[in-house]
Amino acid sequence: MFLSLRLKIIMVFLVFAFCLSAQTKKRVFVDESLQKKGVMDVAGNVIVPAIYDDIEPNPLEIFAGKKDGKMLLFNGDGSIRVPLMYQHIQAHFNNFSNQYGFAAVTKNDKLKNSWGMIRDDGKIIIPEKYQYVRAINENLLVARTYEEKILYFFNAKGEIIKSIPGKIVEPHDIDNTCFGIEGLDHKTNIYNSDLELITPNDPGSGYWTNGNETILRSDPNKGNYALGMVNHKGKTIIPFEYQSFKHGLDGHWISRKKNSDYTLETSVVYDQKGKIIIPEGNFQVIINPNYYMTADKTSDLVCLYDKKGNKVLPGQYTYSRAYSGQKNERTLDWYYFYDHYALTSKSTGELYFLQPNGKITTLNGYTNFEYFSENYPLIATKMNDSLGYGRSTLVDFDGKNLLDTTYSSIKYTHDPNMYFVVGDFNSKPRILNLADKKLSPENYRQITWMLNNYYVLQKEKEYLIVNQKMEKVFSSATTIREPVNVHYIAYHKSKVLKGKMIALVDDYKYYPVFTAINEYGDTASIDPRKYENLPVRTPEKKVEEKFSEPIKEIVLTEKMGIMEEMSKPVEKVKEQDSSVEIQNFAEQMPLFPGGTEAMNEYIGKNLKYPVVAMENGIEGKVIVTCVVEKDGSLTECKVAKGIGGGCDEEALKLVKSFPKFTPGKQKGEPVRVQYTLPVKFKLN
Repeated sequence: MFLSLRLKIIMVFLVFAFCLSAQTKKRVFVDESLQKKGVMDVAGNVIVPAIYDDIEPNPLEIFAGKKDGKMLLFNGDGSIRVPLMYQHIQAHFNNFSNQYGFAAVTKNDKLKNSWGMIRDDGKIIIPEKYQYVRAINENLLVARTYEEKILYFFNAKGEIIKSIPGKIVEPHDIDNTCFGIEGLDHKTNIYNSDLELITPNDPGSGYWTNGNETILRSDPNKGNYALGMVNHKGKTIIPFEYQSFKHGLDGHWISRKKNSDYTLETSVVYDQKGKIIIPEGNFQVIINPNYYMTADKTSDLVCLYDKKGNKVLPGQYTYSRAYSGQKNERTLDWYYFYDHYALTSKSTGELYFLQPNGKITTLNGYTNFEYFSENYPLIATKMNDSLGYGRSTLVDFDGKNLLDTTYSSIKYTHDPNMYFVVGDFNSKPRILNLADKKLSPENYRQITWMLNNYYVLQKEKEYLIVNQKMEKVFSSATTIREPVNVHYIAYHKSKVLKGKMIALVDDYKYYPVFTAINEYGDTASIDPRKYENLPVRTPEKKVEEKFSEPIKEIVLTEKMGIMEEMSKPVEKVKEQDSSVEIQNFAEQMPLFPGGTEAMNEYIGKNLKYPVVAMENGIEGKVIVTCVVEKDGSLTECKVAKGIGGGCDEEALKLVKSFPKFTPGKQKGEPVRVQYTLPVKFKLN
């Protein structure tokens, strides 16, 4: 998947209104018969029963449940951390990352002065008698009552250590050591964590300090808010001409400034003494533990510098890919925290792989590669100009070739020693054991890696299920496929077999009856209609709450792309025969041509953030629905839920511009399928 520096799109794949955590392999599921939510693992084992009105966010280390107007907190394993007693628990639950291990709580938000604060273990730190509470850092909390205009500051033990007249505390955009307090005069003064004014003689000019260096505003009374830095003697070490500061490597500062009409933004890197490490330029600075990467904002060319400002690699490079540090799991969703990069030399075409530790792997002669995780080698591909296609091999992080031969295709598995390979285009997939470099004697027509890390191997007249060690678990002459939400719920409720369900075989004659297959190879016939009330979806129902088809959720930030003006309406696609029934779910769901990667690349090139929405702070989720017809065309496209500011039109324009899909199929025949696409616009 090729990604531009300015067009990073986080794709979250949802099926049946559940989502899977890449870190903990848990997902929220909906019990349609109860219209309640719970949490299960990939294998379908219920971690939290489906008795809650909502589960938020995606279940990781800490997550919340809502029931009957109250909230409780769960640990990652489903055990209760904070019982069902609060009306609201306000925190970012995964380790309370933005609240430093604290959460604001209330039992009744209609009462004045009813908010308090708890620690992440549920212990009350600030009693529920305030109107405003928040954590500034892990050692400093603040609260204010409705009537008073006094801010009370607490330590981590809940003891009041100081009170300062004021209305609200403003967070700081550099770090959590300094913060602003809006006073009764409506002016904001900056304090450090010791609750001391940064510049007592001129508090309005203070911005940030560590005790040695101080960032100040220049001429705040004259409306000039350029920032600069002085040392402890008051000497200017970074000139007063920047709009923002950001921490760099080893005490460095990344300073950014904009020209008068804000059409150009440049960056420069200083050390703590004011020496320029990387000269000013129209680029974005990306920080890795051992180097800086500067990305030109007009050409997407990048350069690498070490901590002293020396170029790590000579010349300029194209930024072609970014990789996240994934685990050896196949998952439904991808959380892109980019820390691995692929660079291609503009002059020589040489390919490089950059790791978080600063190590650079040179991939001489290869045209592209795939990275899965630090536990696996790279799949490196070299194009054959005479044949017109590529040949792939496995390469370690030192650039050493690990195989004696090449393949037309190599695919990862859960085991770093096992790979699915195809010799030539006319060949069939086989299993390669990297430990002894031996190929399995069997050829397969198709290989499917299921979410539970079992595999379906299709032979000419047989389907096999194998485990992570490639040991046979089950075989069938009928198609075996991966379970989805409705199957897991029915299996759990039926209790017909022990152990976890790993796959199923459809009974097409009595559909939706299916044969469940457990981890021991045992089978049982299950009719999900006995356990699920599957309602027919209508446009009047809330689109956000129930999705009966695979969904792609796109998160677009203002930095990815800006739509300068509203595009002209896209011509309406010719409607198909409306008398043909529209399916909400099909055995084979519609697919964007080329698959997920192709859709990702298409979205990256075509979806823009409207200027009107950005300037007015409009963000949120636009829900677009359409019908994928039997011929793959998209009809009846409309915005089911909008947010305004041009976002509705841009999301609809995107969907209407999609090329024809591979149509959905039921029992091998094309069918009309309802398709839903949430597009999330988010400002940084």
